[in-house]
Amino acid sequence: MPVDEQVLEKILATHFCSTGMFDDDYDSFLKSRAKLILARAEELSQCDR
Repeated sequence: MPVDEQVLEKILATHFCSTGMFDDDYDSFLKSRAKLILARAEELSQCDR
């Protein structure tokens, strides 16, 4: 993993993960990731009128 925190955050964001994934709490990780995925799906499903 990169040492630079900003680089790490950018990499994780492309996989819908946050740095909180390193807290070793799988349930929190799943909930957080599900929210990020849902937000992106909602963003993509918006149609321009």
